[in-house]
Amino acid sequence: MFITHVETVKLPENGHHELRGGRKAYHQCGTMIVELKKGPSRRLVGTEYALKADLIIRDARSDLLEYSSAYFACYPDSNAIIVFAAAGPIWRWAEIKRSQTPKWDFKMNCANLWSRHNKSLSRKWGDLFSDTFTLGTPCSDKELTSINQKHIYPLLAHTPEIPAHLLPDDEEEEEDEIGEEGEEGEEGEEDEEDEQWQGAGDSQADLEDNEVIDRGNWSDDD
Repeated sequence: MFITHVETVKLPENGHHELRGGRKAYHQCGTMIVELKKGPSRRLVGTEYALKADLIIRDARSDLLEYSSAYFACYPDSNAIIVFAAAGPIWRWAEIKRSQTPKWDFKMNCANLWSRHNKSLSRKWGDLFSDTFTLGTPCSDKELTSINQKHIYPLLAHTPEIPAHLLPDDEEEEEDEIGEEGEEGEEGEEDEEDEQWQGAGDSQADLEDNEVIDRGNWSDDD
């Protein structure tokens, strides 16, 4: 399981913004890689249970070596990642540095473990992990809280700024506002002109009515 931290920005409302839920990701980084495996059988107790859990966690750690190598190949700007290896409720963790991880072999599509340097890193891999913890115990809760405060929260706090090309264009907004004001002004002028023409039409109609009345009066006098 790969857990990432993603920051997004709201897209302008155009024909394509709804395809991405109206958001665009401008930052993404890994926070942790977790390998969860099935725990030992419940029929095992005591030392047998602990030994079986340790074997399962070793397999999880081996998988995490592969995943970490792939992670650093995909995220060249990242220098560390938190990893968890778990067998049921039993877990261990480590902060893995780029320098502690074998490089990814793109030709073989796996971690390169054939060079002398990478073999040395592989042998030291298990020593990077913490002691064993059991979920739901006070020691486990205390350790998880410490991991969050020392590693996860600081990572989330250092979020890069939104790229300039994704920020709203103030000039375009001002132009739109000016355009809207201009349209409103033109509409107001047109309304005034219509009222003037209507008033002139009314005055002309009144004059014609008065002429008709005057002519009627002249006829009566004659």
